[in-house]
Amino acid sequence: MLSFENRKQMYIPRGFAHGYLTLEDDTLMQWCVDNDFCGEATKAVRYDSDFVWEGEPWPEAEYIVSKKDWNAMRLEKLYCLK
Repeated sequence: MLSFENRKQMYIPRGFAHGYLTLEDDTLMQWCVDNDFCGEATKAVRYDSDFVWEGEPWPEAEYIVSKKDWNAMRLEKLYCLK
């Protein structure tokens, strides 16, 4: 788990899908990137795509999900995996 207290960080290579789930209210996220943002090249993937959890259901809870993320395409459809 990443936290302010443990000062851990995560490196995500270019081209890898990534996202985050915060466990506390008022969480602050900070990114360091190696290029300017290019909105035309971005894709959003549904957080509860079957492929991500390898058939396991997404954990039941009440989540606050942005409209963009809620309307994102499922990974299976994006890459025609099924």
